[in-house]
Amino acid sequence: MIDKNNKIDQSYFWLNQPIYEIKNHKLYMSTSPNTDFWQKTYYGFERDNGHCLLTKVINDFSITVNTEFYPKKQYD
Repeated sequence: MIDKNNKIDQSYFWLNQPIYEIKNHKLYMSTSPNTDFWQKTYYGFERDNGHCLLTKVINDFSITVNTEFYPKKQYD
């Protein structure tokens, strides 16, 4: 995903691009306020404005992702 020039490979593209930076071949991103992919709760809440880095996949694949979250409020 991060190429040898410390850039996102051109085969990837953003859906709702967030603020992000790449340091030492690692992607760091911060979500914008009130963004989500939450769907069809009891109250009918739906949101499709979250951030996602995507690529097309033809065959089966496996991926490992390490994440850290720092929630401040319920449902963060």
